[in-house]
Amino acid sequence: MKIAYIANVGEQSHGVRRKVLEQISAWMTLGHEVEMFCVSPASDPRYALWTRRNLLNHRPALLADVKRFNPNIVYWREERFTAFTLALLRMFAKKTVLEINSSSEHEGRLFLHKSFARTLSYYLHILSQPLVARRVLGLVCVTEELAFAPEFARQPNRLVSPNGIALAGKTVIKKAGQSGPTRIIFMGSPGQPWQGVDKLPALANALGPDFQFHVVGPPAEDISSQGNSPENVVVHGYLDDSACARLLADAHIGMGAIARHRTKMEEACPLKTRAYIAAGLPVILPYRDTAFREMVPEWVLPLPNREDVFEDAAAVEAVRGFCEAKRNRIVTHEESRPYIEVTSLESKKLAAMASWLQLDA
Repeated sequence: MKIAYIANVGEQSHGVRRKVLEQISAWMTLGHEVEMFCVSPASDPRYALWTRRNLLNHRPALLADVKRFNPNIVYWREERFTAFTLALLRMFAKKTVLEINSSSEHEGRLFLHKSFARTLSYYLHILSQPLVARRVLGLVCVTEELAFAPEFARQPNRLVSPNGIALAGKTVIKKAGQSGPTRIIFMGSPGQPWQGVDKLPALANALGPDFQFHVVGPPAEDISSQGNSPENVVVHGYLDDSACARLLADAHIGMGAIARHRTKMEEACPLKTRAYIAAGLPVILPYRDTAFREMVPEWVLPLPNREDVFEDAAAVEAVRGFCEAKRNRIVTHEESRPYIEVTSLESKKLAAMASWLQLDA
């Protein structure tokens, strides 16, 4: 198949950019022709977003280039409703597969009333989303929970395909037999309430000095409104890939987002969790991960997805026991491949899209 991949990727969205490139690489490895049409600061300047009034920007240069490419599939990473949405659907509705990565309704509601433009954008998107979903060829949802959301109920072509990571070319970097406190790494983004980093002080205090938390991405203000954190919480801010790799190599355990309940969601499959596992780390997941729907391996600790989870002594002791048992456990790629390897996940996705088009994959 010929696939045009359209994505609006923010300047700080390094994980998303890596995901898109790994998806495209997997598709090309599997014998498909792929062209990327990326709206980002590093992309073709003709596709650049306007500095204002992007609601009216229908991106004519991008659409003209997609038309010239003449794809079988237009694979579009969902973004907020704009004039571009209408223009894309007018030209390619029955070729378009929409990738759904989050609950726009519940995540967007957390930022309502920050500005008039943001509020307008939110309501336009929520009102239009069921109509857009019904008009396209199909939906690829990264969780089962999203696939069965009511706004997508009228689209018969829906596939659950969790996020993966390319293990080929990557090595397990976790070091075995490290001494000192048990180091738990948390990687996230600033200003996202569902990351739940404000819950870390309670856990850090409960576990004590034998445990150390390393926070990458969110600033100290996200952890505590006063900017103060317990001594065993180290805030690194944004780090480049090489600095992140050094922290991952020295860590014992990785921790996923701690407050998915704030977006009224129970299920997730974050990119950062795949990065932990690929590095060899066992993981603590306070939500249901789509990759482990059928079986949860012993190197994963599920926790309840609720606000007061670390006020529960049983949950704290579960974390303590898991970390003590798994701190020197290295998760090999042979163990993690069935759950997170991108090529096998993308192969199933390509087969589904071909069936929607009634083509041979």
